[in-house]
Amino acid sequence: MDLNYTYLGVSIRKDISNYISLYTAYMELNKSSVLRILIKEWFKKNKAQKTEVFLIKELTKRIQNVWDEEKDKREHDKRFKNRSFKSFKLEQETELKKRKISQNHISQIINKLIYEKN
Repeated sequence: MDLNYTYLGVSIRKDISNYISLYTAYMELNKSSVLRILIKEWFKKNKAQKTEVFLIKELTKRIQNVWDEEKDKREHDKRFKNRSFKSFKLEQETELKKRKISQNHISQIINKLIYEKN
């Protein structure tokens, strides 16, 4: 298998799957080629609007906000009292890995997190 490709599984409604099957049989195409075309078009459109730099920045902000909003809980709620920044970052890293985000992007996000905003 080509290392520049990865498998991306998707579940779709039965009626859509049936139509794609009929369409690809009629056009003498395989389903993967049709879906690749659609995904490439989506990719070009969205990558132009939301670059990787933008997405990393926004994900970092979202994760940082979770940590910052927990500050009050860490001070007043026993369940959060012993929650360390290190454990928080590890949890976030695990979640990002589950979403199949590259290690390079994960590192960029995690390394931009700060313990406390000034």
